[in-house]
Amino acid sequence: MTLIPLDGVARSYRLPEGHTVEAVRPTTLEMERGTVYALVGKSGADLYTLLRLTKLPERPDRGRVFVGGRELTALSKRELREARQGIGMSFHDSERDLVCIRAGDGADDEILLIQ
Repeated sequence: MTLIPLDGVARSYRLPEGHTVEAVRPTTLEMERGTVYALVGKSGADLYTLLRLTKLPERPDRGRVFVGGRELTALSKRELREARQGIGMSFHDSERDLVCIRAGDGADDEILLIQ
């Protein structure tokens, strides 16, 4: 079962001088339970932005984000705040970055490691 599907998510930013930067091009991912993934890219490739779209401290410009079968991008601010209580994300900065994402209600937590 897919724990975290991202369906066509994209994110861009408008710079003060008026240019738009496409940080995350439309991306579709299916992160399965119990699987380790590697997101690889050069510094500045906005991999961090893609991961932030998973928990939605930033909303994508387009596309949908699901965690544990629930579409987070369709939730109101209040509903999203409640849903985030069951999603944990931990970033570790070392020679390699390691991100741990937890989704669940405590008893049946699923851990997804992205290295």
